[in-house]
Amino acid sequence: MNNLELSGFNFVVTGANGYLGSAIVQGSLLSGANVLALSRHDENLLRLKRDFPNQLTINLIDCLEEDSLAKSISDFHNQVGPINGLVNNVFSASRRPQMFQSKTEIIATLESSFISYWMSLRALLPYLHKDGSSIVNNGSLWGLVSPDPLKYLDLENEPSISLVASKAAVHQFTKYAAVLLGKDRVRVNTIVPGWFPKKRGVERRDYIDGIIERIPLLRIGIPDDIVGPILFLLSPMSRYITGQEIIVDGGYTLT
Repeated sequence: MNNLELSGFNFVVTGANGYLGSAIVQGSLLSGANVLALSRHDENLLRLKRDFPNQLTINLIDCLEEDSLAKSISDFHNQVGPINGLVNNVFSASRRPQMFQSKTEIIATLESSFISYWMSLRALLPYLHKDGSSIVNNGSLWGLVSPDPLKYLDLENEPSISLVASKAAVHQFTKYAAVLLGKDRVRVNTIVPGWFPKKRGVERRDYIDGIIERIPLLRIGIPDDIVGPILFLLSPMSRYITGQEIIVDGGYTLT
């Protein structure tokens, strides 16, 4: 899956149990890194733990719980030493609601992305290896461009107003954090996944085909497609890259 050698590196991954999160954890483990996986669920992580018992630490927490977050990171630091990287991947948001989405839902979505990412980075700062550490925030195409509701046909699952706004906030947070932390040689970048739809129930070929026809590489993304760019950003190979948006979309935003 990857040829990067990151033995001796220590990474924290939030939202680690999900579709993309578990692939990011697996790729990091295969590269030789030690990983603290933070998530509210662990079914995918437990399978990885069987294969990487000494490299993987799993903590079931809500990343908005400040004390639990701080303790998890502190304990991991005490176990492995200075931390080299963070992948902020946790996110949840309702779909479909647009202009009439409730204030409560909007606040909850902002908390699950921008505020959670800020809290994780703030908690991590005292434990970072300051010379060459890397932060990767998971952004979104919809932090760059507007979604087209017509692409979602009659599925009623198009991105909500709060999803779009929260991911745009993550992109801008990345840029500001990159400026603030540059003096410590801590890099901060945004990874921008394109279409990585997870199959749920019966596959709608008309929906998938409508997406693919806009993608120059003529396919949707799979989790492995995102792992390589993230490991690159975590590694010393990207030591002069900071504050950037690395778009992994098969060319979708080109047309």
